[in-house]
Amino acid sequence: MIRPFLLSRRPEIVPMAVVGALCLAALGLWLVRASDAKERKLQAPTVVQTRAAVAVPKPAPPPKLTPQNLAQARPDGHGGLTVHTPAGEAPLTIDANLQAAITAELDRQHVPYAAVVLLEPRTGAIRAIVEHREPDDPVGLIGSLVAPLVPAASVFKVVTSAALLEAGQSPETRVCFHGGKHGIDASLLTPGPRDNQCQTLTEALAHSTNAAFARLALEHLKPGDLARMAQRLGFGQGFQSDLDVQPSHIDEGTTALERGRCAPGFAGSTLSPVHAAFLAATVANGGLAMRPTLLASQQAPTPLGQLLPAAVAMELGQMMQQTVVAGTGRHAFGQRPASLRGMAIAGKTGSLSGDDPAVYRHFSWFIGFAPADDPQIAVAALAINGLKWKTKGPVLARDALALYFAGNHHVADAASHTRGVDARPAHD
Repeated sequence: MIRPFLLSRRPEIVPMAVVGALCLAALGLWLVRASDAKERKLQAPTVVQTRAAVAVPKPAPPPKLTPQNLAQARPDGHGGLTVHTPAGEAPLTIDANLQAAITAELDRQHVPYAAVVLLEPRTGAIRAIVEHREPDDPVGLIGSLVAPLVPAASVFKVVTSAALLEAGQSPETRVCFHGGKHGIDASLLTPGPRDNQCQTLTEALAHSTNAAFARLALEHLKPGDLARMAQRLGFGQGFQSDLDVQPSHIDEGTTALERGRCAPGFAGSTLSPVHAAFLAATVANGGLAMRPTLLASQQAPTPLGQLLPAAVAMELGQMMQQTVVAGTGRHAFGQRPASLRGMAIAGKTGSLSGDDPAVYRHFSWFIGFAPADDPQIAVAALAINGLKWKTKGPVLARDALALYFAGNHHVADAASHTRGVDARPAHD
C-alpha cells in the first residue's frame, strides 16, 4: 500500500525539489555576496589609513624674524615697512613714521645702549621696536631687544605683586620694615624693633620698596610660588611670537635670603625689552596674553591664554598707576609733552647697577601702558648708562608714548633731560 501512495504523489515531489534547489542556490549566492561585502568593510579602514599616511605634509612655518632682519627693513611707500624673507617681501606691523621718530630720539640722546618697544595689548601687533648703541662705548656692548642680557631689576616686582594678589593679598595689605634701599641682607628679613616704616602693597610697588617686597613674599608666598608665577608670565620658558625672543631667566632660590632677594628684583631674574613689553601688555589686557606679532600677514590677534585672573590684572594695573602719580615714575612724567597731558598712565620702574668690575653699568627700566583706563599701547624702555648718565628708561618711555599719541610722530617737543649727573643712584 505504500508503493501506490508514493506513485500517486510523485508529480508533486519533482516540482518541489526544483524549487528547493533554486532557493538553496539563491541563499548561497546571497551568503557569498554578504561575505564579500563584509570583507570590503573590514578592509576600508586600512585603505583610509594608507591614504592618511601619504597625505601631503603641511608647509613649514616661516623662520622667525631677528633684529638683524629688522635692520634691513625698507619703507613700503604706504607708511609701513617690509622685510625680505625666503618667501619674498613681507609687510610688517611697524609704523614706519613712529619707528623713524623714536630712532631719531634715541640717536639724539647718545645713551650707550637704549631700547624701546611699543606693543598693542589687544592685538599683539608691534608698532615700534628700536635699539640704539653708541659706537666704541664699552658700556653699550651688552643689551639686546630679544635676549635677556640684563637684570629685570624692580620690574620683577610686577611679577611678585601678581603672585601676592593671586595668593589672596590685597592692594591694601600692610607691612612694616626697615632698610633695603641698596640691597637685601638677612638682617632685614626678620620683624623687629627697627621696623619703623610701614607701607601697603600699592605704596611698596609705587615707591619700589625692596625690603617691603622681601617681607611680603616671605610672609605670604610659599616656596615655588614666585617661580611658578614668573614661568606663567614667560620667564624660563618663553612665549610664542614671530620674533625670535629668547626666554628670560628665573631662579627663585631655596633659602629665605635668596627668595627675599628675588622678590624685589635684586637677583634671580633677567629680562629682554620685548618680554618686558609683553608683560606690560598682558596686565593691560586684563591678564589675557596676545601673541606678539611683527608680520602683518599674521596680524590676526592670537590669544596665548589667560595668564592672570582678570581681577588680579585689574588690581595690578590700578596699583601701577601710582608709580606715575606719586612714585618712582613721578619725576619723568611730571612735565609731559602735550599729547600725554591729562592721560592716566600705568607703569613700573626698575633700576640696578651691574656687577662687572671692569665696566660700570647702570640699568634703568620702565614698563607700562596708556591710557590706563583704556589701554591702547604698552611700552618697555631700557637705558644702560655708565658713571655719567644721559637719559633713563622712564624718560625714554615717556617720549615714546608721546610720539605714539601725537599722531604726527614728530620728535616730542617737551623732552628735557638732565645730563652729566653722577650715577650710582639708589636702586628702586
